[in-house]
Amino acid sequence: MLSEYFVVRQGVRQGGVLSPFLFNVYVDELLNELEMNGIGCHVCNQYFGCIMYADDLLLLSASVSGLQHMLEWIFVTDSVCKIQLFLTRTSPFVSWLARTSTSPLND
Repeated sequence: MLSEYFVVRQGVRQGGVLSPFLFNVYVDELLNELEMNGIGCHVCNQYFGCIMYADDLLLLSASVSGLQHMLEWIFVTDSVCKIQLFLTRTSPFVSWLARTSTSPLND
């Protein structure tokens, strides 16, 4: 069953091949800025601070303070670039490798 005809006045059609391309062009500047500023996680001299799949964004940092710095930087940048972040759909996850017998939670 098809819906009634309607005119698209702004944006691109959902599912259109142009939509992900335009999104990537738009977000590419943000990812490049994070990497150029050295904000985020590096593994073997490769940048892995920000991983994206479709319109989902995964921020990686070696420390909680580094992750906070990334978020603050993105909020400043998003106000300039008009990127809309949904905090209600945001879930922080913190993990660490134990180097000693004590964990940070036991302090």
